[in-house]
Amino acid sequence: MELHSLKTAPANGRLGRMAAGMALLMILAMLAGCTPQQLIRQGPGQTCAEERMSLAYALYNEARGQLAQHFRTRTESSLEKAFQASVDSSLLARTARNCESFDLLIKREAINLIRINRLFQTLVISNMRDQDPGVVAGLYGDEYREIFRNDIR
Repeated sequence: MELHSLKTAPANGRLGRMAAGMALLMILAMLAGCTPQQLIRQGPGQTCAEERMSLAYALYNEARGQLAQHFRTRTESSLEKAFQASVDSSLLARTARNCESFDLLIKREAINLIRINRLFQTLVISNMRDQDPGVVAGLYGDEYREIFRNDIR
């Protein structure tokens, strides 16, 4: 099996150029002394973990706004957007542990935000409409008949 140089290797189109660009970026970052965590765009004076947590809180606040909009307009799309923003917030809070600046304070913030998002997602799901309400009635119909015998004839 022969090893090919970069000049003789077949071109993979856009994917090959992107991979070469990423490799070049990583080499330049290593030469400059940056870690991959520092390549994330950070605000002034913020560490990697703080930046991710602030973005996660922003997503959570966006989800809360979408839920409030649902209560004003009663549209299903705002509930779906709220649920997606909450899931994204949880996932972003979980990625904070990959940062070098992850400490006990950030860990507690991340755990609390993940718990809040889990409760928020439960609230959103409970407000979503069932596609077919007859399915739920069918599931609990037998139990209902036993309790309220004179009600259903």
